[in-house]
Amino acid sequence: MGIALRAHAKINLDLYVFPPHHGFHSIDSIFAAVGLYDVIRIEAPTNAPVANHTDITFTGPYAHSIPLNSNTITKTVTALREKIGAAASSAIHITVEKNIPSGAGLGGGSADAAAVLVGLNKLWQLDLSQTDLAELGAIVGSDVPFFIATSSARVRGRGERIDALPTRDGWIALIKPQNLSCPTADIYRTWDTLNHRSLFLAQVKKDNHLPAVCEANVSVRPNFYNALYHAVFSLHPEYEAWLWRLKRAGFGQCALTGS
Repeated sequence: MGIALRAHAKINLDLYVFPPHHGFHSIDSIFAAVGLYDVIRIEAPTNAPVANHTDITFTGPYAHSIPLNSNTITKTVTALREKIGAAASSAIHITVEKNIPSGAGLGGGSADAAAVLVGLNKLWQLDLSQTDLAELGAIVGSDVPFFIATSSARVRGRGERIDALPTRDGWIALIKPQNLSCPTADIYRTWDTLNHRSLFLAQVKKDNHLPAVCEANVSVRPNFYNALYHAVFSLHPEYEAWLWRLKRAGFGQCALTGS
């Protein structure tokens, strides 16, 4: 008995970042799922010798980038077993066809975690609600609740405030330079130290700590602003060079994704 699911990548159509509070940054961003996806296959072997055993296999072009003993799928299964107990005690085998590159701002690890939660909820007949799954997902990563809830949304806070939006039609090309990766933690640490942070704070409303532009109707918010640009460029000048190459080639709307 098995289940197969697609775990779609996402992009940030814009991203506003706020100063850290208790060690965490809040965001205000428009997320949109795209056509690139990993394939998750989950099976429950009937002859497994050990209960609670989880076997994970990564295949595909980006399988080499995933650590086997510490990844979002391992964390997801562990969180679910601890939450559910005996009903989630059977051995499982999970195969991940990894088509989404890691460290590329596309949310591949979070998408995989969400797909595993949805798949195990069905396989084990747990009857957990979307809210239950989102709460479990938040333990694994801030973006996981989005992937459980919808395919296009305004996402705020640490990822827990999700307001679904109509899906935007159109063509989007994803271009990632090979062998470049930007760990999220490194980018936020760099963002905290840059002088331009004070310029961003000048836009913040004192009463609710939201920039004025975020108060506008989300349909008229400017696309492709990303508050983390300068942090990424300071760590990886190659990305800035790639953006300029694309713009000189005639691609007017070029941007980085990731939050």
